[in-house]
Amino acid sequence: MAAELAARQAWWIGTALATAAGIALLIFPRHASAKAMGVLLLVLPHAIGAPAASHEGGAVPAELAAQFVAASLVGAALFWAVLGGVGGWLFARLGRAA
Repeated sequence: MAAELAARQAWWIGTALATAAGIALLIFPRHASAKAMGVLLLVLPHAIGAPAASHEGGAVPAELAAQFVAASLVGAALFWAVLGGVGGWLFARLGRAA
């Protein structure tokens, strides 16, 4: 679940503007107070945080979501293990030919 779209977009635009202003204040001015304000502008939107959803939950039961996460992790681990094995085999085979 997510918060209202307008609130999320306003937070995102505010964060982008604060980040741009913070980076500019870190790079261009030479005064330490301006650089401190730049750091504050970089941190402030993340300290405030994005708008939260008004209620918890969703259309998918938590047990089903947990099973999906577990299956995804196992599938990804098997994929990378097979890819690494095949890559190692090919590297060894082509290394001997050269």
